[in-house]
Amino acid sequence: MSITITIASTVSANAFESVVVLAGRLERGDANFKDRAIAGRRGPLTSVIDATDDLRAALLRLLVDGTLNHRSTARPVPA
Repeated sequence: MSITITIASTVSANAFESVVVLAGRLERGDANFKDRAIAGRRGPLTSVIDATDDLRAALLRLLVDGTLNHRSTARPVPA
């Protein structure tokens, strides 16, 4: 059973890499995603597809959106 995360081509390479890291962490340590193959790829739009569980796909989409929004709104910490 696999899950596909598609990240829009307009999203930065660093943000895409953050999503790939998130996917790896979830595969290894989260009971909702353990032993599921999560593939990350580029595409025209950001989406998450889990052919067997719409709720799990929605949860992952929230996590992906949170990761992308966190990366895009991060502000430098003053010294």
